[in-house]
Amino acid sequence: MSSEFQTTSSSASFGRVVVVLALGIWMLSIVLPSVLRLWSPLGSFGYLTNANGEITSVSPGSPAAASAMHVHDKIDLATESLEFRRYAVGPLTLAPAPGTKIELKLQTADGPRLINMTAVAESLSAGDKFTVVMRTLGALVFVVVGGALVLIRPSALTWGLYFYMIGLNPGSDAVVDALLPPSAYIVNWSLEFAAIAAGYVGFLVFALRFPHEAVTGWRRVASRATPWIAATVLGLSLYSTLAPFIFAVGSEFETGLFFTIVPVIFIAGFIALVATYFNVRGIDRQRIKWVILGFAIGVPGFVLGALFDIVSWIPFQVQYWLTGSLLLLNLFVPITVAYAVIHHHVIDVSFVVSRAVVYTALTAVFVAIFALIDFEIGQQISTTGIAQAMQVVVSIGLAFWLNAMLNRINNFVDSKLFRRRHLAEKQLSRIARALPHAQSPEAVDRMLVDEPVAALDLASAALFKTAEDGRAVLERHRGWPETCPSSLDADDSLVLQLTADQTPLDLREIRWHRLDLPTATARPLLALPVTVRRRLAAIVLYSGHVGGEALDPTEQRFVSALAVGASAAYDHLEAEFLRRRVGELEAKLAQSTKVS
Repeated sequence: MSSEFQTTSSSASFGRVVVVLALGIWMLSIVLPSVLRLWSPLGSFGYLTNANGEITSVSPGSPAAASAMHVHDKIDLATESLEFRRYAVGPLTLAPAPGTKIELKLQTADGPRLINMTAVAESLSAGDKFTVVMRTLGALVFVVVGGALVLIRPSALTWGLYFYMIGLNPGSDAVVDALLPPSAYIVNWSLEFAAIAAGYVGFLVFALRFPHEAVTGWRRVASRATPWIAATVLGLSLYSTLAPFIFAVGSEFETGLFFTIVPVIFIAGFIALVATYFNVRGIDRQRIKWVILGFAIGVPGFVLGALFDIVSWIPFQVQYWLTGSLLLLNLFVPITVAYAVIHHHVIDVSFVVSRAVVYTALTAVFVAIFALIDFEIGQQISTTGIAQAMQVVVSIGLAFWLNAMLNRINNFVDSKLFRRRHLAEKQLSRIARALPHAQSPEAVDRMLVDEPVAALDLASAALFKTAEDGRAVLERHRGWPETCPSSLDADDSLVLQLTADQTPLDLREIRWHRLDLPTATARPLLALPVTVRRRLAAIVLYSGHVGGEALDPTEQRFVSALAVGASAAYDHLEAEFLRRRVGELEAKLAQSTKVS
């Protein structure tokens, strides 16, 4: 029985590797050659068609305009040869090989007409070339991340994500399609369109199961419907590509139906993710939050970019860099999914969003200032060179003002958009200023433990004070079970490292492992040393938030600031204790002298 199981398992593992490699190699063989576009640009006829062969757009000055092609003219699919039919519908109306000559039979308002065109080479700007490179690298990231997750953790969840990565990656296939002969082109394009359909279904499969594979309630019903949904969209995708090319039958209705259904699939999957978010707690909620953010940005960007890139409903040609940028938004998906899967503790999404808003606002200020100089002042005194001099002066001034401006924008964004974290940071700042004035060690202990837990909503905190023998003894804690350690030996690696470095330590980086520490969200993540005259006086251990996310860099900085005030407080209280003790001893000595 066991040998049979092992054989079956090995066969399944081998088959999984073969499928992953086959799909990955196929996709990379399509998208990687796109970098050749940097040295050997593609061509253009300058027109767009829909899936019925009707002209939807003609670019001024293009070969199509020169041949007197007009919007609403229609290519006669039935009379076109197989060689030229590929240019009647599909993406090759945008990107044929340069110098390609075609002959099309048009049905116009004035009757049938035969036209001839030769594709002219495209002109790529620096932004276009950068987009080509980024789309290629993005596709590589998609294929590698998706394949790795399937091979490491094979399941319906990771397989669904892999199909999403294959079908909805931001790579470009234009170079390969332009070089393929007609028969190979239609086979390849049909497979690509089917991969796009499988990508949306794969997202639904993933969304119904993330993060723990469980499919319950209405998700079970949706999961059972997945094969029927897959059959529908795959059928529409294949018909949309094959019907015009093979049978000379327009498929605009089917194409439109396809691009109506796939957003509904995305919405259903997104609703499943949001519903899961409200039904889980702790670290799972933070993982879901990151995945929701990735798909919320990536998939709509991809859909809009695909509408610009593939279909012809937009009656104008969209700039290549804009289409590529929209498709590249999908990079948020593998990044956020990989981060949520690999990292046990994750940073709160609000921190990343707040910093993104801050740097976007800062960039907008800079752009607005230089635009004002260039377009307003520069237009008036462009011949004198004063505008350029002013830009240099303003650049130097902004460099000196950068830190102050960054702090002002950061405070404004946090106070208006992320008020809770802003209030927590202000509270910790007040505690840091108040600590040196504490009148008892118990007050200092309380402010080091209770205040950060309350302000930041931490799952746990514990304070250890060092004894004369070098041990660190537990003095105060919040969220620590009774089974947790009540002391740390003088030779404990954490005690030794804090004694040597005297700086806060990320416990995930120093590999400090103990079986008796709190687990899950209460597990310590940050160790804060409190030193008095270069002597380690106390150690405070902080966990992440109750929700499971780790302390972000800003929160770590505010917590670490408490050590300065606590150090001054302990030093002051120790000096006061010694002063009183000396006074008591002097009084006893004087009294004993009188008696004698």
